[in-house]
Amino acid sequence: MNQSAQKKEALECKICINPFSDTIESNIPRILGCGHTICHSCAESLQKVSLDKFSIRCPFDRQITANFYGNVEKLLRNYAIIDLIQARNEEADRAEEIKAPEICEDPIVPCYENPKHESTKYCQACEVDFCESCFLSVHSSKILSNHQSVPISEKPIRRQNCPNHPDSIADHFCDDVNCKTTSPFCCETCRQDLHKDHAMILTEVKADKLERELTDLLKALDSFAIQAIQRGGTLDKTKICIQNIENLEAECQNMLTAIEEHFERKKMEASQKLINFRDSKFIYMENKEAIENGLELIKKSKMDIVKVLKRKEILFADETIDFEKIYYGLNRVKHVDLVPLPMPTLEEIINSNSSTPSSAPPNDSPAPPPTRTLRDLFSFSKFRFF
Repeated sequence: MNQSAQKKEALECKICINPFSDTIESNIPRILGCGHTICHSCAESLQKVSLDKFSIRCPFDRQITANFYGNVEKLLRNYAIIDLIQARNEEADRAEEIKAPEICEDPIVPCYENPKHESTKYCQACEVDFCESCFLSVHSSKILSNHQSVPISEKPIRRQNCPNHPDSIADHFCDDVNCKTTSPFCCETCRQDLHKDHAMILTEVKADKLERELTDLLKALDSFAIQAIQRGGTLDKTKICIQNIENLEAECQNMLTAIEEHFERKKMEASQKLINFRDSKFIYMENKEAIENGLELIKKSKMDIVKVLKRKEILFADETIDFEKIYYGLNRVKHVDLVPLPMPTLEEIINSNSSTPSSAPPNDSPAPPPTRTLRDLFSFSKFRFF
């Protein structure tokens, strides 16, 4: 018999085989005078069959338990068994609470116990992030059960150590434009020494400012992504144009053959016009590639910013986010008024008088904005990362 089966048997009445209970009166474990334990209901049944109706003969060693005034409730409860029952119930409740978390290949805030779990809590005592399951599992012992946690959104911002005094936290940020030190972050000692008379702000104030600017940038990226997809349906139009041209590829080839056979003198002019129409596919493909690359850059940039914000690593944003790459990528994604080109007829090709037929798609799009437009619009120049 394994340990689990032995434990289960120890929590059952040996007479009726019903499990003991700490709440159901009829199943409460009662101790007889001889030391054996039976349930309340069996004790009452044994009392009723006794000769004097005021005693209980133990069915295991035949010893008599008396002097309880005929009231089974006067018999002592077996609190050792009751404690085991309560411990078993608590363990079952805890096991129900601990649900298997979803596996994430790239969680925004990885769990300290399992990096493939998304963290939902920050333990203030351990100073690490946990998912719900790992937090309950790690803190199930009595030693760690008093640890307090907060939602991951309320996790305190991680602060830097002073570059000159690694054992001290950098509580100040030098905002002096003429500062010549290698890092603007400093402790109280450096503030009075290396940064004397400099304009200083607390790192908490600097972090709040950067958090607001990163949040504004994230909103701007969201808005730009929506516009790139919805405004004029630029990407969808490009895909439709490419598909239309691919569907007409065979017909284009047949018309080229007809021109070579019947219109030898205008072969070069007519063929060039049709070839120009067919090659316009690559213009649409270039537009499609630029738009898709821009949307991929927006998606990655949004994820990087969300990670920085949720991990509270705002002061390290320059190590994660390439702002110049974002500005460059956004300026490449611009609205293009794409109009599917109609398939030219044979008469249009034959009667063309232009030596260089123009079949390129119209491009009336406004000139791209200057490189610094988005930076100036959202005051990105205010960023100062080190």
